[in-house]
Amino acid sequence: MKMKSYSGFASLLILLLSLTVHVQAAEEVAEKITPEMYQEYQVRMEFERSKLAIAQAQAGASMAAENVRHRKALALDTEAALAAQGVQTVLIAIMVHIMVFLALYLSYLQFKADIAGKSSGAKQTTIKISKDGVEFSSSVIGLIILFMSFWFFSVYVDHVYDIQVNFPPTG
Repeated sequence: MKMKSYSGFASLLILLLSLTVHVQAAEEVAEKITPEMYQEYQVRMEFERSKLAIAQAQAGASMAAENVRHRKALALDTEAALAAQGVQTVLIAIMVHIMVFLALYLSYLQFKADIAGKSSGAKQTTIKISKDGVEFSSSVIGLIILFMSFWFFSVYVDHVYDIQVNFPPTG
């Protein structure tokens, strides 16, 4: 155990001796420095600081130019996407309008058939399931087709035709 205390004391003694050597060396160097050497050192340090400032300014300018290029590419990409969506929107709108007008025409035909059926006095509701498909006829089928077409159109206007433009953050 005494060995450890001596080694700690020895380490402390070596540290103190090395500090005194460093202090003496620093004092010797300080005595050898002339005012001309100190002035030259200051000029050199000012030159290095100005080189660093120029490099930082160039890096900032390069970063700003890269930011401008990125924003231009982003704007071009957004414009291309909006143009493609514009074409898609027109095609979907044409399809929806054709479907709605077809439903309106079918409901008109059903109302016309119902009016012709009322004059003959026959009111029929039939459901027929066969291998060819399902057939449903009723006096209210025209109203069902009409309401379904209006519901489809309102869903299209509310959810599909919803236009939202998200601008990228500025700054």
